[in-house]
Amino acid sequence: MLYFMSSEVIADTYSRKIMLLKTLDSIIDFSKASSQLSIVLYLI
Repeated sequence: MLYFMSSEVIADTYSRKIMLLKTLDSIIDFSKASSQLSIVLYLI
């Protein structure tokens, strides 16, 4: 039972890390897109 609980906690932590990585990834994508947009607007 204790082992089951610990593995559940590990899985929860793992999924949270994946969520965090996805969030960071989307933030980076957004910043790249906005910087490209600002360059385009600057060129116009």
